[in-house]
Amino acid sequence: MAYSLPYFKFRKSLEREIRDYWSIAIAADFSNSWLNQFDSEKRITQVAENIPPYSYVDIKCSDYVKQLSTVIEHSRENALVNFITAFEVYLFEILSRIVYLRPENLANSEMKFDAKEIVSGLENSKDFKLWFSDASTDKTVRNKQHTEIIARIAKMAKCDLKPMNSVIEEWNKWTYVRNAIVHSGRRVSSDLKNIWQSKFPTLGAKLNIPDNEIMKVQSIAMAIAKHLENRINKTIIDFEDASLLVRELFARNGIDDINQLKRILQKNISYRAKKQQIEKALSFQRKAGSVITEMNFDGFINEVDIT
Repeated sequence: MAYSLPYFKFRKSLEREIRDYWSIAIAADFSNSWLNQFDSEKRITQVAENIPPYSYVDIKCSDYVKQLSTVIEHSRENALVNFITAFEVYLFEILSRIVYLRPENLANSEMKFDAKEIVSGLENSKDFKLWFSDASTDKTVRNKQHTEIIARIAKMAKCDLKPMNSVIEEWNKWTYVRNAIVHSGRRVSSDLKNIWQSKFPTLGAKLNIPDNEIMKVQSIAMAIAKHLENRINKTIIDFEDASLLVRELFARNGIDDINQLKRILQKNISYRAKKQQIEKALSFQRKAGSVITEMNFDGFINEVDIT
């Protein structure tokens, strides 16, 4: 199954967030083991050095070790917030991509734009079509629940969500956990208690999210995205994103070896390209010879494995 470039970015974002959380967990465990060899009444700057970052947490070793569990707890909650944020970015980017490639999906929309918005888009964007897809997507997703955005994407891609109903319902509950972390001081909010009373029955209680559930949250996000991607790539994207990546790699790195490009597409977005498709993409870029404005590659091109 082939994947879109927004999905590629999303997967890489999740990988980074997972790695960051477990790196902090490992560092905390190492800190605990290392500090146990010293007098617990000594200060951090006495057993390490009196320079940053040690001088910024210049407390007794015993106090430092005591707070490690809270550090991990907060890092775990921060990871959950970052997982959900990464998924929100994916939903925005894949919806914008759909609108860019298939603007007819908005043919019956009554969405309104002020003249000054359109003028700004014309004057300040290199690709007005991209500006419009992003601007219309922003209006579509603003103040919407994830379930609503997922349904909108599924409708455009002719994707049956029935097999994912329970998964999407659970994901929706985790968004309320995110809101409690961000807006309710990492405590159970009234909204969270109401929507998930079996798990969070006490208003104001700590969230107490274990490691296995953090990993479950990211797996739920991946499952929903993969289900959408299966239809999106069949009904809308097809070779479009693969072609865009071929053109970008040629323009940026001068890569024009057909076999290498086929490997890159397979390795990164699971697309099995034909020789003729790659040749067509390269030919188009050679003739166009211009900067690609259809997508901003700067933030993730270095994560593409080109070996």
